[in-house]
Amino acid sequence: MPKPVAHQVPVTEAELVALESAHPQGLTMFQIIGCLSERGLRISEAKFRKYVQLGLLPQSRRTRCGDRKSSGSQGLYPVTAIRYLLEIRARLSSGETLAEIRQDMKVSIAQDGVGTLLAGILRELKQEVSARNDLDLRVHRAHMREIAMLKAKARGLMAHIARVGSALHHPRRIQTRA
Repeated sequence: MPKPVAHQVPVTEAELVALESAHPQGLTMFQIIGCLSERGLRISEAKFRKYVQLGLLPQSRRTRCGDRKSSGSQGLYPVTAIRYLLEIRARLSSGETLAEIRQDMKVSIAQDGVGTLLAGILRELKQEVSARNDLDLRVHRAHMREIAMLKAKARGLMAHIARVGSALHHPRRIQTRA
């Protein structure tokens, strides 16, 4: 039986957007658990890891800690993991099983993984171009325009994938062409 929580303050959409802006590379598991805990929503490390293992939460992305090679690495999860945890909690409360939830969420989670990967690649390209002191100003600007164009195309691709995924989960929304 779950432990009763005295006071739960939901995470607002504005807070999630602010977190996503402040942490574009992601949050550690402990930061996510802490964010939810501050609002009275408790989740254990074991349950968090179980949800990742079951495919209910996206996999972490390993990143270096600090500037030295010996500093190690840490796993960062996209901020959308908070959204998924809130959705999982609500759906479990309404009586759905983890298997039902997983079936509905697997495309969204895969989509987030692709989006995070694309964003990381584009961020690295931009940093690489910015760090190149040997580039002519015109060449530098051309590379930056190309990266901006790739970013727009990536957003369009992700929006298209979201529409297809939504249509699969809501078949009545499918529009056929005459």
